[in-house]
Amino acid sequence: MKTQAVKILNSPKQIKALADPLRREILRKLVDKPLTQSQLAEELDTSPSAIAYHLNLLSRLGLIRIQRTEIEEHGIQEKFYEPTARLFIEDYRSIPEKYRKRLLQIHIERVRGVLALIKYLKGAEYKEELLSRVEVEKIAEKMAENLTDLGYIYEKEDVKLDRESLIIELYSKALEYTINQKDGEELKLLIQGIKNSR
Repeated sequence: MKTQAVKILNSPKQIKALADPLRREILRKLVDKPLTQSQLAEELDTSPSAIAYHLNLLSRLGLIRIQRTEIEEHGIQEKFYEPTARLFIEDYRSIPEKYRKRLLQIHIERVRGVLALIKYLKGAEYKEELLSRVEVEKIAEKMAENLTDLGYIYEKEDVKLDRESLIIELYSKALEYTINQKDGEELKLLIQGIKNSR
């Protein structure tokens, strides 16, 4: 069965499941290559029983599937798991409020990364405050919404990019859309400042 490039999640159960960092890491590992429960436990330095719990949950929610089975040397059947998509994106607008705040932190960290890059590109002597905490949160929310919209477009397409290239493409487009929206004016001015200083 073919793995989708992007899958939008709007089920509260799926979104809650991906709020767990270990489950996110399991999915990230499985994108690289199909792995067994014991291989994941070793790579993630976690007990096999803990991995089994997370694999069962991810499987029930349709986020992973068994890619193949093999009989190992002791006659035990090993299941190799793979994700159903290379990239899962939460539909930010349909996330229950209590999970939205947790997931917003991920987007805030990404915006901070962009701001750190802007500060770096402007030069070490750049001392001016980039954006306030409230402005960063607003931009992060817009980015999350734009990422959702882009995800719905990419979900229907047969994208050949690897996971990292796909993430970079989606985030750069989401950033571009955010900058070009009314709320992105502060960020647009910062980026124009970089272009003008080069």
